[in-house]
Amino acid sequence: MNKFECINLSNDPSRWSEALSRFPDAGAGHLFSWGHIIWCAYGMENRYLAAIRKNKICGLLPLVEIKSRIFSSAFVSMPYLNDGGILSMDIETEQFLWGKACAEMRLSRSNYLELRHSSERSIKVSPRTDKISMVLDLSGGKGSVWMNKLHRNVRNKIRKSQKLGVDIRKGSDCLPVFYDMHVRNMQELGSPAHSYRFFEEAVKSFGDDLLVYAAFVNNSPVGGKIVLYANDTVYFLWVSSPSVFRKYAAVSLLDWAAIEDAIEQGVKQCDFGRSTVGSTHYEFKKKWGAEIKQLYWHVYPEGNDSNRVSNTIQAFSYMWKKLPLFLVKWLGPRIRGGIPQ
Repeated sequence: MNKFECINLSNDPSRWSEALSRFPDAGAGHLFSWGHIIWCAYGMENRYLAAIRKNKICGLLPLVEIKSRIFSSAFVSMPYLNDGGILSMDIETEQFLWGKACAEMRLSRSNYLELRHSSERSIKVSPRTDKISMVLDLSGGKGSVWMNKLHRNVRNKIRKSQKLGVDIRKGSDCLPVFYDMHVRNMQELGSPAHSYRFFEEAVKSFGDDLLVYAAFVNNSPVGGKIVLYANDTVYFLWVSSPSVFRKYAAVSLLDWAAIEDAIEQGVKQCDFGRSTVGSTHYEFKKKWGAEIKQLYWHVYPEGNDSNRVSNTIQAFSYMWKKLPLFLVKWLGPRIRGGIPQ
């Protein structure tokens, strides 16, 4: 049996990034900066585990320890994102890192472990498969995407938004506008928003790889969006437009603006983010020509507190929609970090 060593690269971002480049299935959730962003925003500790065999890195696993007084404590890779989880050269390495993750969970007395994978793994735990990602092929170019991928209803919404005078701007100075739109939109959905510090640290950490968009009508904001470039993919991380501005179809124009920019940069695909099959978000993304990419979330112990967290969030959602906006802005960032979704 091969002998492994496990080291923590939390203080060695360059070594992590160099090793990460050797794994073609790495996703946005494996980027080193997320651990720093989450630590700065919420003070949650991370582990950037590397499996070593014969003096070479043969596997990687980023972990964040989620602590919450309202929801369960957990180790998650990666919280708030679609993917993360184990990267390995072979099954033995995969099982070694799974064992290390379980040990970290037990040592910290967390309630559960959740590793979010974008492809199947040989872990002896049945994965959750209720979530999918939606991916749009951009390789055909702007004209091909417009005519061959987008449903006519999507094209009509984009044209409508343009005719109504929606103006799209981008840059880090759009962050305050995005955040205001995001907080209001998330309350309508019944969920607290991330802290402003969380997004601010993301802008600082990712630099030119992260773009912030804002939509305006007559210089008044009606929507905002954040995307991340990584692994020849543009990831749609967050988009928001409160329902009062729905008539402007700002989300459709924001999405199209981001796709146009990605195509100009030579990016090959667009990840619209996770959905549940049959949901409103799923149907929206499907009309953009995006195709299903199955997600595999491995949870240990099986049938544990991750289900209780989901149930608690659903009960919490109704109350959150009823709170006054000033309380939402004050309280939301204080509890959002403890919700790994």
